[in-house]
Amino acid sequence: MTAALAERVPAHAVEAAFLEIARPTIAEAYAALVAAGCDRVVVHPYFLYPGAHTTTDIPSALEAAAAEHGAVPWVLTEPLNLDPRIVDVVADRVATALEAL
Repeated sequence: MTAALAERVPAHAVEAAFLEIARPTIAEAYAALVAAGCDRVVVHPYFLYPGAHTTTDIPSALEAAAAEHGAVPWVLTEPLNLDPRIVDVVADRVATALEAL
């Protein structure tokens, strides 16, 4: 996803970040963006629905990262939710599976 998004928006720096288990961490990715010269950070939580991670954990990690880097402003987008385009993808996957039966 990171590579595909970076290709889609070549004028912007794109970094993956993980809240837990994997790396880079949110702090590491935030630092990389600031080091690349970004003066603002847009974070998209790659989750289907809002929950504790998107409403509490990720914002807390971003606040801590911002405090380490001169408070470069950040904004957190909404998770994917039931965007009609997501529904279209799911419907397409189901139709493809049905054709294979």
